[in-house]
Amino acid sequence: MEYKEIREMDGITDALKNLRQAIEDQADFHCTSVTVFFNCEGYDVTQTHRTADNLKESGISMRNVKGEWIK
Repeated sequence: MEYKEIREMDGITDALKNLRQAIEDQADFHCTSVTVFFNCEGYDVTQTHRTADNLKESGISMRNVKGEWIK
């Protein structure tokens, strides 16, 4: 990979870090994951939510996208 290509990826990396921070700031408490898909036609954002009761029924513990335990 050439140096120029690495510098261009730094901009994308910074944008992704900013996107992650925005998602963490805006997501509700029960949001456990966010998937973002980009293509030539636009983008699609999918969120997954799990409640404490749902997690108990599944016998698992999980953190939300902010890193907080869902209890």
